[in-house]
Amino acid sequence: LHHLGDSMDLLFSDVAMPGMSGPELMAEVRRLRPSLAVLLMSGLPPADPETAEQKDPSPPEIPLVQKPFQMEELLRAVRTALDRPPPD
Repeated sequence: LHHLGDSMDLLFSDVAMPGMSGPELMAEVRRLRPSLAVLLMSGLPPADPETAEQKDPSPPEIPLVQKPFQMEELLRAVRTALDRPPPD
Protein backbone atom coordinates (compact mmCIF):
# COMPACT_ATOMS: atom_id res chain seq x y z
CA LEU A 1 0.00 0.00 0.00
CA HIS A 2 2.91 2.36 0.50
CA HIS A 3 3.66 2.34 -3.23
CA LEU A 4 0.36 3.76 -4.44
CA GLY A 5 1.27 5.91 -7.37
CA ASP A 6 -0.76 8.73 -8.84
CA SER A 7 -1.76 6.49 -11.73
CA MET A 8 -4.43 4.65 -9.72
CA ASP A 9 -7.90 6.23 -10.08
CA LEU A 10 -10.15 3.54 -8.62
CA LEU A 11 -10.03 0.82 -5.99
CA PHE A 12 -12.32 -2.07 -7.05
CA SER A 13 -12.58 -4.68 -4.33
CA ASP A 14 -14.79 -7.49 -3.10
CA VAL A 15 -16.56 -6.79 0.19
CA ALA A 16 -15.71 -10.17 1.73
CA MET A 17 -12.13 -11.39 1.38
CA PRO A 18 -9.86 -13.52 3.54
CA GLY A 19 -7.72 -11.54 5.95
CA MET A 20 -9.06 -8.06 5.22
CA SER A 21 -12.51 -6.96 4.11
CA GLY A 22 -13.08 -4.58 1.22
CA PRO A 23 -14.18 -1.78 3.58
CA GLU A 24 -11.04 -2.33 5.68
CA LEU A 25 -8.87 -2.20 2.55
CA MET A 26 -10.68 0.96 1.46
CA ALA A 27 -9.96 2.60 4.84
CA GLU A 28 -6.25 1.68 4.60
CA VAL A 29 -5.91 2.93 1.04
CA ARG A 30 -7.82 6.12 1.75
CA ARG A 31 -5.47 6.82 4.64
CA LEU A 32 -2.76 7.19 1.98
CA ARG A 33 -4.94 8.51 -0.86
CA PRO A 34 -8.04 10.17 0.68
CA SER A 35 -9.57 11.19 -2.64
CA LEU A 36 -9.30 7.76 -4.33
CA ALA A 37 -12.57 6.56 -5.85
CA VAL A 38 -13.85 3.22 -4.53
CA LEU A 39 -16.20 0.61 -5.97
CA LEU A 40 -17.11 -2.53 -4.05
CA MET A 41 -18.61 -5.79 -5.28
CA SER A 42 -20.43 -8.46 -3.33
CA GLY A 43 -21.83 -11.90 -3.89
CA LEU A 44 -23.94 -11.73 -0.73
CA PRO A 45 -27.64 -11.92 -1.54
CA PRO A 46 -29.13 -8.41 -1.71
CA ALA A 47 -32.48 -9.71 -0.40
CA ASP A 48 -30.87 -10.56 2.96
CA PRO A 49 -29.44 -7.32 4.40
CA GLU A 50 -29.00 -8.84 7.87
CA THR A 51 -26.56 -11.42 6.52
CA ALA A 52 -24.68 -8.75 4.59
CA GLU A 53 -24.43 -6.60 7.71
CA GLN A 54 -23.14 -9.50 9.78
CA LYS A 55 -20.47 -10.38 7.21
CA ASP A 56 -18.82 -7.19 6.00
CA PRO A 57 -20.94 -4.09 5.88
CA SER A 58 -20.49 -2.01 2.80
CA PRO A 59 -20.50 1.71 3.56
CA PRO A 60 -23.76 3.11 2.14
CA GLU A 61 -21.98 6.01 0.40
CA ILE A 62 -19.79 3.62 -1.63
CA PRO A 63 -21.14 2.26 -4.93
CA LEU A 64 -21.73 -1.50 -4.81
CA VAL A 65 -22.16 -3.92 -7.70
CA GLN A 66 -23.80 -7.29 -7.04
CA LYS A 67 -22.14 -10.45 -8.41
CA PRO A 68 -22.72 -11.84 -10.91
CA PHE A 69 -22.87 -8.62 -12.91
CA GLN A 70 -23.03 -7.74 -16.59
CA MET A 71 -20.32 -5.61 -18.22
CA GLU A 72 -22.77 -2.72 -18.71
CA GLU A 73 -23.62 -2.79 -14.99
CA LEU A 74 -19.94 -2.72 -14.07
CA LEU A 75 -19.22 0.15 -16.45
CA ARG A 76 -22.09 2.21 -14.98
CA ALA A 77 -20.86 1.51 -11.43
CA VAL A 78 -17.28 2.48 -12.35
CA ARG A 79 -18.53 5.73 -13.89
CA THR A 80 -20.62 6.44 -10.76
CA ALA A 81 -17.63 5.80 -8.49
CA LEU A 82 -15.31 7.99 -10.55
CA ASP A 83 -17.86 10.83 -10.77
CA ARG A 84 -18.50 11.03 -7.02
CA PRO A 85 -16.91 13.93 -5.19
CA PRO A 86 -13.99 12.95 -2.94
CA PRO A 87 -14.90 12.22 0.68
CA ASP A 88 -14.45 15.03 3.20
